[in-house]
Amino acid sequence: MVKRVLKNIFPTAFLKHAFYLYNSLKVKTIDLILFPEYKIERDKFHLYRKEFPFILNKVSIQGISNKTVQQYMLAWKDWTQEEYIYFHKGKITIEPKIGWGIVERNKILYYSLGISRTLFLPKPEVFTWFLGKKKIKEVDKIISLRDTGEENYFHFFNDVLAKIYFLELQSIPVQEYQLLIAEKVWNKNFFQFWLTHIGHKKNFIWLVQKSDEYIISKESIFCKPITHHLKVLENLFQPYSEIPIQSKSYPEKIYLKRNPKRLRFVENADEIESLVMQYGFEVIDTDELCVADQIGLFKEVKKVIGIHGAGLTNLFFSINCTDLIELFPPPDAGYLPFHYIMVASFKNIRYDALIGDPTKNKYSGAFLVNKKELESLIINHQ
Repeated sequence: MVKRVLKNIFPTAFLKHAFYLYNSLKVKTIDLILFPEYKIERDKFHLYRKEFPFILNKVSIQGISNKTVQQYMLAWKDWTQEEYIYFHKGKITIEPKIGWGIVERNKILYYSLGISRTLFLPKPEVFTWFLGKKKIKEVDKIISLRDTGEENYFHFFNDVLAKIYFLELQSIPVQEYQLLIAEKVWNKNFFQFWLTHIGHKKNFIWLVQKSDEYIISKESIFCKPITHHLKVLENLFQPYSEIPIQSKSYPEKIYLKRNPKRLRFVENADEIESLVMQYGFEVIDTDELCVADQIGLFKEVKKVIGIHGAGLTNLFFSINCTDLIELFPPPDAGYLPFHYIMVASFKNIRYDALIGDPTKNKYSGAFLVNKKELESLIINHQ
């Protein structure tokens, strides 16, 4: 109720920033007392390693025109990430909101989620966990597919489904376990599309966790592949190429916009959309397309200009794409996301990017795109 009222009063971007500040303080103080970490020694992992994803995937930044963008991307070369498989023997509770694994009375298993140590990720709800009446379901063996950002189109592939294909590559008998997935993900059209066209062939046993349901498992597997694990993603997306897609007339050059109701959008949209249309780009919002049309569109597209966002995930389906220009808002968090330069690298797509300018109301989610800078990039990618 309170959240609904706040969303009607304040912009989403402002609320997100305010929550980040609040949660950062909470994670560093009270959460350390209420939810201490359940420690795991390295030799307890079935598999554990650290890697440099940018180096491992041979991502090049040489084609980026903007020197500032180059520097931001260059910083990722020093970034390491964990890859692991952990078998937890003994009871563990998976709380419903985030998917945290809780051992004993209140110890958090940080390896129950792939990206778990960020300051924006809330811990379990204190009152419900310690005092509330909980709806509990007990099971024998699970593989948890719960993860941070699980409802997002990109993270669904990279962080949720990828776990299945990663375990298969490691010869883990996935069909012997129940696959735990959040009900909110199960109901997503992109999950049901995968399940209908691909997933049903694998004879998995699904355990759909309801929004108020605590799952207690006697034996559990938690895992995380390196982000953008090439072999995993190749195995994940290859079956999509075999799905028959209705033949339509799709454009070869597209500009991916985002609705102003979303967290990230271009404020001078009319000016920018007029510019890209002059160069033959069709303006599209992937939120308005079904999954089949997104696949069909990206199989045909050759050049893409897009605001950083989940719509660019569809580049995984591309066959003929040669060029991508990604538009970023000002990097208030001190970094530029790396997701789509890595996808472009996999697909041999020429990558370039532009950083937008702030607006007067930085918490609206809007940013400005410099028309002359974008036009220069478009001409350079003719």
